[in-house]
Amino acid sequence: MWKRQIGVADDLFDADGVTVFSWSHALKIAIGEERPTITAAAAYTVRQALEDYWAFRIAMSPAHSVSVDQAKADRVILPKLGSRDVNELNAYDLQCWRDRLVKPSDDREVMRRRRSTVNRTWALLRAVLNHAYNNGKAKSDEAWRRVKPFRNVDLPRTRFLSVEEAKRLLEKMPEDFRQLARGALYTGLRHGELLSLLVSDIADGQVRVRHSKSGKSRSVPLSAEGEEFFSRMTSGKSGGSLVFTREDGSEWQRMQASRLMAVACEAAGIEPRATFHDLRRSYAKSPDQSRDRCRGHQGAAWPC
Repeated sequence: MWKRQIGVADDLFDADGVTVFSWSHALKIAIGEERPTITAAAAYTVRQALEDYWAFRIAMSPAHSVSVDQAKADRVILPKLGSRDVNELNAYDLQCWRDRLVKPSDDREVMRRRRSTVNRTWALLRAVLNHAYNNGKAKSDEAWRRVKPFRNVDLPRTRFLSVEEAKRLLEKMPEDFRQLARGALYTGLRHGELLSLLVSDIADGQVRVRHSKSGKSRSVPLSAEGEEFFSRMTSGKSGGSLVFTREDGSEWQRMQASRLMAVACEAAGIEPRATFHDLRRSYAKSPDQSRDRCRGHQGAAWPC
């Protein structure tokens, strides 16, 4: 059944037949040939909801953080749900779509990782739908509130590289990627933070992070070796230049790190394989992050 609001009742105001209606006015409109329920309201599709959400995200976040989610949505969400009306989605359809993203396996750890990946995809779609609801495009959020993420699948990783492993890994990396990895080991910055780091962000023995995951800026102190490294990386560059670029001068793309880390880990015999984020964890466990350093004593830094 289609419903369309035509105005308000004359309970508080005198009827004018335009925006305030008496019973006779409303009845005449409801049964007339031009009645407003003769055609359905235009659908607001998941594709349109995604477009509105990207516009919102781009205004609030660095563009490179949005591009990763856009690629995921293009690959996983749009093919099955793109043409669906947001207001016609139901919990059953959404849960079936989500569950079919999990490819079966007899390996428990493989299944855990797959469910964890699907949880992140589901979180993205839920954020898109909530944005539509909060902006009045969706009449209700009940359908997606009823679909719960998989439980107990996001186990914390405890992978840290030893100094010896870091040496082996760096030796097997292409030079431009090696510099990016060194930046992670010297600062503990996230991948996206490193990619957006400008020359002007390096000053007074510190690295300033303008846009962090929490939305707040912060500064990271550098060891003597870290200062020397960033001095080399920024030498001859203008303040508005990126610190880390590809060998040909182009910008790094977020997806490139995963492939290059996998290749370097295999070549260096690193087992279990490390991810780029493990470099951040390894920074936190490196010798120069001891409490003594906080008191002004420099410990041994990563031998990069």
